[in-house]
This record gives sequence, C-alpha cells and structure tokens, in this order.
Amino acid sequence: MKIRGYRAGRIIEWIRVLWAERVGPIGIARLAITGLSAIINGRLPPEIAKARYRICVRCPVFDPKLRRCRNIYDGEYLGCGCYMPFKVSANKPGEKCWARSGGENSKEGWE
Repeated sequence: MKIRGYRAGRIIEWIRVLWAERVGPIGIARLAITGLSAIINGRLPPEIAKARYRICVRCPVFDPKLRRCRNIYDGEYLGCGCYMPFKVSANKPGEKCWARSGGENSKEGWE
C-alpha cells in the first residue's frame, strides 16, 4: 500500500524516528511538518532524491539504523533529527541538509 507515493513501511519508520527523537511537542511538530510536507506537497524527481540520499549515507552524522540525520559525538547531538527518506524527497522550497546549513562556507551535504 502506498500513501502519496510512499510505502506504508516508510511511514512506520518515520513514526519510529519521531518516537526516538523525544524532543518535546515543538521538536516533534517540526519533524512532523517536514514529513507531512513530503507527503502532501509531493516528491522531487527520484534521481534528485536518490542523489541526496547517497550523500546522506556517506555523512558521519547519518544514523543508518533509523535513517535519520542524527548522531552523538562527545555527548553532543549532531544533525537535525529528520527522517531522511522524507526530507531528501520533499518538494519544499529552500530545503537544505543540516550539514549545508551550518554556514555559508559549508560545502558538506546537499542543497
């Protein structure tokens, strides 16, 4: 079964990420908006989403178990916590990856 082009399994994984983040109502709302925008606004072309996802998988911040942008280094949380299969395919204007939004000179991540 698919919901707006996404397999039901992806939506279940997204709910697991929301649960794992445990960032309170505001944080969950932010992550939910990103996921829902991917579902509601439609998807980018698959070749763009796949290219973005390949960049994510190589990033040291990427959590392959939950497919999210989150890792812990020296007790600090890094990454935005988003479920990347939704974020990379979201047709949301101005969407950038967490590493790229770190500053003007940042060349990591995708735009």
